[in-house]
Amino acid sequence: MKKTLLILSILLAGVCSHAQTWNIGTPNAADMKAMLSNDTLYIQGTGTMGNVRTTCNGCVVNTPWFPAYTSQIKYAVVEEGVVNISMYCFYGLNALTSVTIPKSVISISRIFDWDTPSVASIVNHNPVPQNINVNTFVGINLAACTLTVPCGSLTAYQNAPVWQDFGTIEEYCPPQAGISNVQANFSCPGQVTVTYDLGTTNPTDVTLYYSHDGGKTWLTAQTVTGDLTAQSSGTGKSIVWDNRADKVRWGKFRLKVEIPKVPELECVEIAGVCWAKYNVDAPGTFTNNPEDAGMFYQWNRIVGWSVTNPLVASDGSSWNSSWTGGSATEWEAVNNPCPNGFRVPTETEIQSLVLAPNQWETNPAGRTFVGDNGDTIFLPIAGYRIALGTLNSPNGGFYWGSTISIGSGGAASLKFDNTKAERTFFTKNCGKLVRCVRK
Repeated sequence: MKKTLLILSILLAGVCSHAQTWNIGTPNAADMKAMLSNDTLYIQGTGTMGNVRTTCNGCVVNTPWFPAYTSQIKYAVVEEGVVNISMYCFYGLNALTSVTIPKSVISISRIFDWDTPSVASIVNHNPVPQNINVNTFVGINLAACTLTVPCGSLTAYQNAPVWQDFGTIEEYCPPQAGISNVQANFSCPGQVTVTYDLGTTNPTDVTLYYSHDGGKTWLTAQTVTGDLTAQSSGTGKSIVWDNRADKVRWGKFRLKVEIPKVPELECVEIAGVCWAKYNVDAPGTFTNNPEDAGMFYQWNRIVGWSVTNPLVASDGSSWNSSWTGGSATEWEAVNNPCPNGFRVPTETEIQSLVLAPNQWETNPAGRTFVGDNGDTIFLPIAGYRIALGTLNSPNGGFYWGSTISIGSGGAASLKFDNTKAERTFFTKNCGKLVRCVRK
């Protein structure tokens, strides 16, 4: 028994050793928190961030994470609900590469004030440029930095003081599914050239239809050539219809181009990634309901395990407490537990999900994430199985990523509870849930 407890203690320490939290709100300190998880500093809460500076020996301005973690923090993520970024918030973070600012932030002070040339990206989700001054970004090389802003706000940022000084300003517009800008050209006798824009991120076949009776009856055009199969998204797509070969030689007719609708079961797009609406149950299958947890999996192993006791495998296998995932650095296709057309998400995709609007649900318990078009996915909680196969943390949600978290010795993971969602890592012999993304 003593040996078992010792092993468990080591495993849990490996999972949690990189976490650190500070209360930084004002007037109530606990209303705002800064949390350091692995290489990412999260600023969380609802309201105002307090003055996170302290005086060190009367000469140096510090934050709670300075100087102990300055070389560890590579990413800074300010979450929705925070209304200001206080002065010197990212002071001295010499490894920092990117900062994410939510729509809720309306005030940004002098947030760097020490040479941080590694900052190459700032993502601002506010469509209206905040009023800032020349000192706001002192310490970073704006000419070499990329600013990403919401769709439709590019011109506003290009004309806004200081924001306009970024070397690259680009807007992120979530890909739109479907066909648009359809036009027909009849200049060549006997042929119709149809051009259109294809906004889907999931390429599929397109079909041309024609109608003689004003749309009451649509017939499939048979003699069509052009970009019909496995279309990639883009503008100016075209297909050519030989209407004479289809015996349509005179009179009025109407045309339409369509792509098949994504089945209801499939997925919800969040930051350009299409997430399945259901957890994985037995290998190759989804659960029957969005609220169902499905089965646990060890990393890079295609065996499902029960989420309640007793411990039962999908194929009668034995639990392997020494499982390492082999020498793979990414979840291998041969071990993919997801249904056809889906795969386990990468660490980057998990991070994009964490940054999406999300909230805790109580009945049933889990977390809802909001997609690009307002659709949602629900991820239920079930805890996870530690290396010994024992159930743990039943009030949390734990989901695998497909990639190794660099420097952690574990695999990327999604972790959430009733306070927050975060990207983290776990040892590969744990059993966790799987939520797939579309290939």
